Amino acid sequence: MESEPTLHPHLLPDTHHRKIELQSTQDLTYLQSNLIASARQKLDLHFPPSATQQQQPKKAQPATVISLDGVNPTAQDSHSQPTTQQRQQVSSNAGEIEDREEDPMRAAVRAYVDAFISRIYTSASHSLTVNGLDVTSLPPTSLTTKHPAPVSASSDARGSSSGAKEEKEGVDFIYEGHDTRLQQKVADMYAELESLTVQVGQLRREAPRHGAEAFGRLCSETMEGEGEAFEKVIAALKQEATESGSDDRVGDVLKLNPLPEGWFEDRRTMYERGTNQLAAFAGLAGQRGDGSRTGSAVKGPSLTETVGRVQRARTVAMEFE
Repeated sequence: MESEPTLHPHLLPDTHHRKIELQSTQDLTYLQSNLIASARQKLDLHFPPSATQQQQPKKAQPATVISLDGVNPTAQDSHSQPTTQQRQQVSSNAGEIEDREEDPMRAAVRAYVDAFISRIYTSASHSLTVNGLDVTSLPPTSLTTKHPAPVSASSDARGSSSGAKEEKEGVDFIYEGHDTRLQQKVADMYAELESLTVQVGQLRREAPRHGAEAFGRLCSETMEGEGEAFEKVIAALKQEATESGSDDRVGDVLKLNPLPEGWFEDRRTMYERGTNQLAAFAGLAGQRGDGSRTGSAVKGPSLTETVGRVQRARTVAMEFE
C-alpha cells in the first residue's frame, strides 16, 4: 500500500469563511515544528528506536602524533584535515547507515506520518494568510521545501501543454483573492435572509389569527350597524302608524300583528331537532342550541356506514362475477 501524496489535487478555497490570519512566518514555522515534534514523540512511544541505533559506539579520537624525526606534524595535520565536502559526504553516509539500521516498520509508519502532515499543510495553506498575504505566495519555511500553487488559469495552461487537460464539465474556473469586504457583505445578506425567514414564520403563525379576528370585528360592527338602522326604521314606522290612527295600511307599509309568545323558542326547538336528525344520519352526536352535546348514542348504523357497506357488497359481488 503506497501513501498518496495528495488526496485532492485541485483544492478549492472556501470563500464563505474567513481565513486564518498569522502575523509572521515564524508562527507557521512554530505550528509546523510543534506538530512534527508531537508526531515524533508518538512514533518513539509506539515504535521505540532499535538498540543498535541508540547504542552506537563513539569513534575513538586519534592520539597525539609525536614526531621522532624532527618534522613538524602540524604541516601534515593541515593537509590531513577533511574538507567541507568530505564532512558532508561523511554525514550523508552516516544518515544512510542510520536509515539502514532503522526498523522497517518504524520507517514505513514514519513515511505515512510525514505524508499525512504534508497533506495537512498542503490543504490548509489555501486558508492561511501571513500578514495579509497568502501562504502560497510566500517563500517556503525552514520545515517545508515548497508551497502548493493555487489553482489558476495559468497553471491549467501549463498542464495542458504537458498532457491532455482534464475537463470539469466544460467550465474553466479562475479564483480571485480573498476579499474581507465581500465576505462581510455575504454575512450581512445571510443575516438579513435569516431575519426575513423568522418574520415569514411569525406571519404564518399569527397572520391567520389576526385576519380572522379583524374579519370577525368587521362583521360584528356591520351587523350591529344594520340592526340599529333596522330598529330605527321600525320605530319610525310604528310612530307613524300610531299617529295616523287605526288604519291597517299606512301608505305602502302593512301593519303586522306582534309575534306570539314563545315563537323564538319553538323555532329553536325545531332547529335543534332537524340538526340532531342530520347528525344521526351522519353517525355523529347531536348538539344543542347552547353548544353542549346531547350525548345520546345513535341507535342502529348511520347513513354513511350503510352506504359504505352497500358499496363494499357491490365490489365483492363484481369480483365474484
